[in-house]
Amino acid sequence: MSRLTGTIDVIVFTGDASWGLRLPDSVIAAYHGAQLLPLALGGLLIAALGALLSAAWAAGSRTVTALRIE
Repeated sequence: MSRLTGTIDVIVFTGDASWGLRLPDSVIAAYHGAQLLPLALGGLLIAALGALLSAAWAAGSRTVTALRIE
């Protein structure tokens, strides 16, 4: 389905919709596979740090305070 070899389609069907909309290849195939791995790992790291920080705060505070904040 990709028009560019070695790329992963970010928007797969939007550019080839039945009403004839044609998006440029730079929009459809925005990232190469080697670029996606650091982005995915960075997203997981940010999510894990955010979860650990809030969990550490909740564990150190009183139960009533943590439930009120939530």
